[in-house]
Amino acid sequence: MFRNLDGNFFFIVWNIIVAFGAAILAILKPLDMVFYIQDDINYMLWYWVANVIFIIDIPISYFQIRYIQDDFLMADKSVAKNYMHGWVIFDILLAFPYGLFIPNVVVRLLRVFKLVKIAALMRYFRSREVKYGNSLTIIFFFYWFVIGTHWLTCGWLALRGVEYTENIFGNYLKALYWVSTTLTTVGYGDITPNTNAQYIYAICLQVMGVGVFGYIIGNIAGFLTRKDPATVRYFENMDRLSALVRYRNISKKLQREIHYFYTYQWRKRMGYDESTFLAGLPRNLQRELSLQLKRDAIEKIYLFEDASEAFITEIAMHLTQVVLTPDQVLFEEGDKGDGMYFVLSGELMAMDRQRNKEYSTFKPGSFLGEIALFEHKRRTATIIAKDYCDLYKLEKSTFDEVIMKFPDIAGPIKEEAEKRNRENIQHNKEI
Repeated sequence: MFRNLDGNFFFIVWNIIVAFGAAILAILKPLDMVFYIQDDINYMLWYWVANVIFIIDIPISYFQIRYIQDDFLMADKSVAKNYMHGWVIFDILLAFPYGLFIPNVVVRLLRVFKLVKIAALMRYFRSREVKYGNSLTIIFFFYWFVIGTHWLTCGWLALRGVEYTENIFGNYLKALYWVSTTLTTVGYGDITPNTNAQYIYAICLQVMGVGVFGYIIGNIAGFLTRKDPATVRYFENMDRLSALVRYRNISKKLQREIHYFYTYQWRKRMGYDESTFLAGLPRNLQRELSLQLKRDAIEKIYLFEDASEAFITEIAMHLTQVVLTPDQVLFEEGDKGDGMYFVLSGELMAMDRQRNKEYSTFKPGSFLGEIALFEHKRRTATIIAKDYCDLYKLEKSTFDEVIMKFPDIAGPIKEEAEKRNRENIQHNKEI
């Protein structure tokens, strides 16, 4: 039932609930210390909501398959062992409602330390959800900002004292207003410190405010300027093209074609070179990532429908991407055959050298140039793109290495190549 708990929706939702429960206590406890509202019905209701969440969190945390400890993810048995010797004791201690039985201030604040675990969970999610890391950083920051501002507000109330002519909401609102203006270093002067302790408190808040808002501005600016690699690569190419046009005499037609090519790459999310990233990974991760990136394309190729997972993985490691613009030539008649191509999108046509006669059309899922994998012959047809085309290329040298590992796969490919060769001989053309 609890297998892979951390990877499903329940785990995410539950940890949001735990963060909510910790926030409840982090808000209620300081309020109680200032306004003494422990007997209020609303206070008790929310207090027990947090209690129930903390109690339920103990068994759920135990069954989490992965759990954070010093930034390492551990296997099932080690997680259970470490949890029983570490966080479980922490969770059990914080699940007990000490404030109902022990009036000591320090003891009443003890359960707020549940926020330590929330911080660990946030660090885990930020490192795990790479795609949304920047957004999560901002969300988590505002979670802590709200709690921190609330504590500072209650601290000011404790120092300045409660005005009994005002109700709880009025007192809190005035204190929150003062904390906000002080943190932002605006300080209108309508509410001012009167004692040495209050002056020190105000100075600390002003210094803290500079750091807090510097952090906010820095992170938001970084978030806005941190574009995805494909977009960055696109604008870099546009800048290079602009510089080239200024210094070299390039025709308008060629400028447009180059511009369209880079725009197409960008829209198809191919502007970022994945090979550099893959090269920095260990071999096993390269294989897994290559397979995930190229699986959908490979499975569309009917030639590999019955191929094993191992073969598809090996092929994925060695396929290189090729992009053609409309009317671009893939290879000319007479060129040396150095590999075969798999069509992912777009259409290509096989023609004679003079472009007078069209022999066949290649659509997504088809392949061409396979004869070059088995025989050292030159291309005997010219292949031209009808529109924008995405292809994968399999080099002959690479194919020879892969086929040595999977000789049973070579048969169907060779049969198809020979079949096409016979058809082409009838037309006195070999593709």
